[in-house]
Amino acid sequence: MSESIGKKFKEARKARGLSVADIAHATRITEPQILGLEADDYSGFPSISYARSFLNIYGNFLDVDVVSEMEAMARPGLTEFRGAPLAPKVAMEPQDSVIPIVKGLPEVRPRQVKSVLVPLLFLTMLLLLPTSFLLGRRLGQLEARAVADVGSAGAAGAEAEPSEEKPIERDPIKERRPSDGSLPSAPLRPPTANPDLDALIGSPPSRR
Repeated sequence: MSESIGKKFKEARKARGLSVADIAHATRITEPQILGLEADDYSGFPSISYARSFLNIYGNFLDVDVVSEMEAMARPGLTEFRGAPLAPKVAMEPQDSVIPIVKGLPEVRPRQVKSVLVPLLFLTMLLLLPTSFLLGRRLGQLEARAVADVGSAGAAGAEAEPSEEKPIERDPIKERRPSDGSLPSAPLRPPTANPDLDALIGSPPSRR
């Protein structure tokens, strides 16, 4: 009689000096499932497909041929194999609505949701209309004030334009300043006649 696949797994693991914990860490298979594979007991797996998947992983890790066992698990018409069912059992409860029902909360139907949403949307629109009106009015006032400020600034700028420059008065004395750095000479003016001074010193002889 040939050795079972579980016994092959156990012997290969011990030959490599590996513990069940080492295998679980390397393959991400739980220790109870590893022990189940080595004992040819698949009842710890939720279905045959899960058992076949872990069997293939364990066989590749220990380099053990699992082809015959995989073929036996894939026989047609099989509903259970060494304790593993064909598919996991899921309790299904009949529901007449696509909306999930949460325990402890009242069941809400689509018509009830619609009847609540319509008044809520209408109330929201009523609340938003005054706000939008006041906001538009405020924006209009700010725009008008900005236009008025721009106009007044333009008028003030036009009034503040500088007048024509006055001609610079020239100083004839400064213009007659010599280039050698000496003081400019006073302009020559004819002497003013003084009768009293002429009577004291005598009138100067007239030149003929």
